[in-house]
Amino acid sequence: MVGEAMVGGDKTMVDGAMVGEAKVPPPSPFPPSPFILSLFLLVVVLAGCADAFTTDVNVVARAGYYELTVDRLGEMFAQGKALTAERDVVKRVAQLWVDYALYAQHAVTGDSMLSTSDVLAVLWPEVQQRRADHFHDALVAAGVKLDSSTVDSTYEVGDLRLIRHVLIRTEPAMAPPAKAARLREAESIRARLRSGGTWAEANRRNQDPRAKAENGSLGVVFRGALMGPVEDAAFGLAPGGMSEIVESPLGYHVVTRPRLRDARTEFITGVEDRLIGALDSAYLGGMAARRQFKVRNGAAARARVAIADPLGSARSGAVLATFDGGTFTVADLVRWVDAMPPQLRGQIDRADDDQLVMLISQMMRNQAMMVEADSAGVTLTPLDITEFKDLLRRDLDMLSKALGIDARALPDSGLSVEGKIRMAGVKVDEYLEAVTANRANFVAVPTFLSARLREKSDWRVISAGIDRVLARAEALRAAIDSARAASPTPPSVPDSGGKKE
Repeated sequence: MVGEAMVGGDKTMVDGAMVGEAKVPPPSPFPPSPFILSLFLLVVVLAGCADAFTTDVNVVARAGYYELTVDRLGEMFAQGKALTAERDVVKRVAQLWVDYALYAQHAVTGDSMLSTSDVLAVLWPEVQQRRADHFHDALVAAGVKLDSSTVDSTYEVGDLRLIRHVLIRTEPAMAPPAKAARLREAESIRARLRSGGTWAEANRRNQDPRAKAENGSLGVVFRGALMGPVEDAAFGLAPGGMSEIVESPLGYHVVTRPRLRDARTEFITGVEDRLIGALDSAYLGGMAARRQFKVRNGAAARARVAIADPLGSARSGAVLATFDGGTFTVADLVRWVDAMPPQLRGQIDRADDDQLVMLISQMMRNQAMMVEADSAGVTLTPLDITEFKDLLRRDLDMLSKALGIDARALPDSGLSVEGKIRMAGVKVDEYLEAVTANRANFVAVPTFLSARLREKSDWRVISAGIDRVLARAEALRAAIDSARAASPTPPSVPDSGGKKE
């Protein structure tokens, strides 16, 4: 609940984070440098007196040992070329500062974020996809088996056919002489094949780029998969046969059906792909009935609120739906939506209630599949873990480089722990100011890294502080505009045209 406090015991939940039990900083808290306090306004949070050191009146966000003041963020909005002084924008920038500050603190205090538990949390979407891939492979291994006799009989029956073609294209507006020339070209290809020419030679003249890249293959097809004229020709061929010239809206085709001995591996792969597709469709399509999906009344409205405020809803245990073996909560929905590509996430904002219910069912299907994967004993391999660690390390190195924090060089820097923390705070401030002023490329903190950092740290974004930032930015901009108006405009100097007296 953003901006509201829920008191429970000796902790307080504000804006999605637990505060009230401040983390203990390194021994002997360092005295804040006047330069840092005046320029960057970063304040160390002392154990047991988080709010006694600095009141919330001039603070818009806290992250670990750092505070971001209203004055500092107001300056960025007053001077930043890339910022619009709107409440939502201020809130997003404050949240971004939290992400950068928490990451910087962990980086300079020795937390690499590369433990196995961190990797699995930060790369959660990739981990779920890899688990799904392993589960899929297990299902396929059990359900798709083609022995030699099955391959032979399937090829002979011909309901599934491996087809190749060479296309010579025509255009609707093509003049008759030009079209006749294309027909002659197709006929010459067919004649050459009939007189002993190789298929590779014929395919070099293929004007279907996709098929040409596959040696002219249209794959293993069934009735209804091809254009009418081509399909009629294809399903009229015996193994090893070649059609007459076939005309379609695309042009002229030479269609062949190779013998099994010449295409056995390709045929087996194509049939297996068809079987796997049918198996996947049946498995996923039957999930809702098999697991007894039930979406609760009002789920769409709750989903809409969660999607509009994912950070504030990320820990909500409110149940949207149930299935045999589990529940699907608001937090689950937020996590699965966060895993979607950005271009797809943007479409959800325009979804109606029926579409949101469908989305809940689809996301719940993913979760139910993970439950079944667990039941089947599907796990990540050591190679998976190593690969994920390498992937995350590259992402973290990119973020560290953007912030100007070289964690690997810190042990030899001579800085104390307090000095490293101070340095990290300065770097975060410098980078955020450079980004807001369009002087640096923006590097985002990945969504699931942000979530993991917030799980491991104390943080706050103070709603009242956002309003104060807007007021401060407005006042500073007015002062800047007033100063510019008061400055005399230097007189223009006539251009002498380069002549000298």
